[in-house]
Amino acid sequence: MPGTKRRIDPGLIDQLRDEPHRFEFFQAVRLLLTQYRKQDGVPQDLDILGQVIRFRNSISLGFPPNEIEALEFEIQQEALAAFDNAESQELDTASENSKPSRSDKIGKVTLTPSFLGLTGPMGVMPRHYTHYVAEREVHHRDTATRAFLDIFTSRAVALFYQTWLKYRLHLQYEADRKNHFLPLILSLAGVGLPGLRQRLHEGEAGVADESLAYYSGALRERPQSANTLAGVVADYFQVKCRAEQFVGQWFQLPPQETSTLGGANCELGVSTLCGTRVWDRTSRVRLLIGPLRKNQFEDFLPGRTAAGSLIRLFGLILGPAHDCEVRLILDKRDLVQATLDSRGGSTRLGWNGWLGKRNASGDSHEVAYLINPIKEQQTFTGDQ
Repeated sequence: MPGTKRRIDPGLIDQLRDEPHRFEFFQAVRLLLTQYRKQDGVPQDLDILGQVIRFRNSISLGFPPNEIEALEFEIQQEALAAFDNAESQELDTASENSKPSRSDKIGKVTLTPSFLGLTGPMGVMPRHYTHYVAEREVHHRDTATRAFLDIFTSRAVALFYQTWLKYRLHLQYEADRKNHFLPLILSLAGVGLPGLRQRLHEGEAGVADESLAYYSGALRERPQSANTLAGVVADYFQVKCRAEQFVGQWFQLPPQETSTLGGANCELGVSTLCGTRVWDRTSRVRLLIGPLRKNQFEDFLPGRTAAGSLIRLFGLILGPAHDCEVRLILDKRDLVQATLDSRGGSTRLGWNGWLGKRNASGDSHEVAYLINPIKEQQTFTGDQ
C-alpha cells in the first residue's frame, strides 16, 4: 500500500537496481528471471540466462563484502521515457498509484558476482591475471581481455544457477509450472499423457491438472485403501465421506462361462455353475457422502457437476475393476414435502422430496446410485 505521505515504496527490481549489494546472488537472478517472464513480447523459448542476463568476471582484489559486486541495467527507452515524464509531473494519490516503475521493462542485464569467476578475489586463475586484466581496462581502456574471459564465466555461472535451481522443486513450479514441473508430478500419478489429461479435465465436470498433481502421492499407490478413497473425495469436494468395503452384488456371467448340459463348463468341482450369476463381494465399494445441504446434495445427483467429477476421481483411484455405490445423505433440515408449487425450489420424488409428511428426526440415507468408471455413467440402485 502507498505510504501516508503519498509515496510508493520502490519495487523489488528498483531496489535491486539501486542497491544490488543488499541481495543474495540467487535471489537477484530469480527476481530478474521473474521480471523478464512477465514482460510482453518475450519469446517463450528465449534463453534468458544466456542472451539477456550476462555474468562478468570481477577485476577487484579487495575483500568481497557481499555476493554481488556490480549490476548494470539496460532500461528500454520507452519505459525510461514514461518514467521520466511521470516523475516530472505533480500527481495526486490516484495517479501516483499508476505511475510506471523504472522496472516496467528492462533490457539486458550484466551482473558481476564476487564469489565466482576466473578472475577477482575468488577467481580460479592466478592473481597476476587479475592484475593484468585490470591494468588493460583501467589504463589502456582495453576491455577485450575481460570480454574474452567473460564468455566462459557467463556460461559457467549460468550453469551454477541452474544446478542450484534443479533440485528446488518449489522454484521450478514457480518458474514453469505448466510445461515442466506439472507434467512430472502428473506422471507420478499415472496421468502424464496429454490425451488422458485432456479427457480428465474436459467439460464442466473436469478435474484440473493442479488437483491431480496435489493428490499424486495418493494416486500412485497400489493397491489403494478405502481410507485413501474416502480421504481424497472428502478433501476434493470438502464434504464428509466414508467408504465401506466388500459390498456384495450379483455378478452376471457372460453366456460362454455358464454351464449347459451337454455343453461347456460341466466339469464337477472345476467349472460347473448353477445359474447365470454369482454373488461377489470384491468388486464394489460404497461411498457415504454427507450430511449435505440442499445445494451440495443436488450437485451430487446423476448428471450434475460433482457427480461427473466423482466418476473420474474414482476411476483414477481404484481403476476400472470396481463399481461404486454412491449413497447421498441429505441433511434433515432440508427434508421437504413434494409440492406442485415451484417457488420453494424443484423437488423430485425419490431424490429430495417425499409424499406426505416425513419424520425428520434424522438425516435421509435413501438416495443412492451406481457409477461405473469405464462407461462414465450412473445407474439407479434398487432401493429407491
